[in-house]
Amino acid sequence: LIIDPANPTNNIADSFEWHELIYYANSALGTDSGAASVHVSEMPAPPIPAPRVEPVVSFPPPSSQEFKDKGDTAFNSGDFELALSLYTEALKLDPTSFPIASNLSVTCLKLGDPVRALQYADQCVGLNCRFAKGHVRRALALLQLERPDEAHAAAAVALHLDSSFQRQLVHYFPESSFDLRSILVQPDDGLALQFACCSMPGITIILAEGMHKVSSPLLPRNVRLVGLGAVELHNDFDNVAVIQLGGTCLVDNIKIQSSRGHCILNARDMISATITRC
Repeated sequence: LIIDPANPTNNIADSFEWHELIYYANSALGTDSGAASVHVSEMPAPPIPAPRVEPVVSFPPPSSQEFKDKGDTAFNSGDFELALSLYTEALKLDPTSFPIASNLSVTCLKLGDPVRALQYADQCVGLNCRFAKGHVRRALALLQLERPDEAHAAAAVALHLDSSFQRQLVHYFPESSFDLRSILVQPDDGLALQFACCSMPGITIILAEGMHKVSSPLLPRNVRLVGLGAVELHNDFDNVAVIQLGGTCLVDNIKIQSSRGHCILNARDMISATITRC
């Protein structure tokens, strides 16, 4: 009990903090008089405890992998809108991740948006041209966009890189599995390139990264030329005839160099019965 000297009947304990009460009580008990009460005015002021500092807990920001893992969970549960949002955030944090770009492509396909699916697939194979799944995404997006020649070429590249996609791609190209064949031509092997162009109609000719030379200004009809990586096609003629009359030719991701300069032909520039001047 703490007594107010001015009013002995008044208990003023409520006017003090708990640490002050403990201090006064301990001081009273420690006296030799054995007093049951103590006059506050006779005791020194209690020490003021240091303020309590709450620990600051900081959490690292979410990583690209965390967003990707959550996107995988959303995709597998069928929530493609959420998966698209999560994969987008993951790609923002790691714009060099070709698997994330591939996941965005297939998510856009699930959402019925083949245009964006193709954009992400192009980004994927641009980051890693040897990632077979990226070419599979391209093939499926091009197929939905009703661009079958380009779709066949992309599928052929995918199978060249990883034959385990055979069953999946044949499901989408059941009547054209024969057209999914391909041949790889190395740089500076002009004879192999010319032979493939002239004797293998309908096949996809994959040009390995580097510089290739042709000995003729003409490429035969019904040829699919696809560059795998940074590819240049050189000749010493003024014109580059992409195709002969009466056929079609697909030239994708290849820079064509001639004595008068160069032009870059992509799949969207597929030409029929036309000579392209570079």
